[in-house]
Amino acid sequence: MVYWDQRYAGRSLNPFGPISKSVKIDDYVADLGVLIADLRSRLHCRKVILVAHSFGTVPGILYAERHPENVAAYVSIGQEADTPESEARSYAWVLSQALARGDSNAVARLALIGPPPRKNGDDWTPRDLLQKYGGQFHADLSVPKLALISATASEVNWRDAAALLFAKDYNQVIENAESRVILDKDHLRFREPIFFVSGRFDHTVDAELASSYLDRISAPEKAFIWFEDAAHNPPFEEPGRFNELMIEKVLPLARKVDRSAPIGAASMN
Repeated sequence: MVYWDQRYAGRSLNPFGPISKSVKIDDYVADLGVLIADLRSRLHCRKVILVAHSFGTVPGILYAERHPENVAAYVSIGQEADTPESEARSYAWVLSQALARGDSNAVARLALIGPPPRKNGDDWTPRDLLQKYGGQFHADLSVPKLALISATASEVNWRDAAALLFAKDYNQVIENAESRVILDKDHLRFREPIFFVSGRFDHTVDAELASSYLDRISAPEKAFIWFEDAAHNPPFEEPGRFNELMIEKVLPLARKVDRSAPIGAASMN
């Protein structure tokens, strides 16, 4: 299994390097192509299982659409479908939660920025509020907790800490492009099995939009799997069930097309 740190993330980020002013989503698709070509050659496998999460589902599904000859199965976690509509729904949900909880500071903050689209181009719903109200993590998890857990791993070093602190600055350009992404109108035909995974409480990327997207997709096999005790991060919130899905449902499909066990390339946010 290979966990891919995309450009300007994790080990792929040089915290002392220049910040790019012109990065495109197709650049990430091309990067993914280089990685998968290298894996296929190095590990002597015809195809890989491609797993994508959050923003990773954008280059992930585009690569799966364009290169089915290299993908045994595509597994998407928190699939993006129509980002402008998703952010509008996220904003409405966060505002309803703030009102219901009597969180006057959050209500005032949300009223100040208003619903998307916004004149300043920043159409994202505040992620700290999504996390606070359970639309990012449903279980007893959070970004700081995951960071602390990760910090105990033997592989972690100072570069990872620097990447966590500075990645936002490096990724601003691609975040602007991501905020305009609409996939569920034209990217509908696939030649490999497609699986969408969503947490029932996911309001970071609207799960109902992802479900509607999969309904319109044509694929040799497809399934939408709800994780009932998760929000935007099912692999971390329900790891046992997620591993069971990958081992019992996805891996056998991949082994049908390649006698050697394929390698999963994880495109994660």
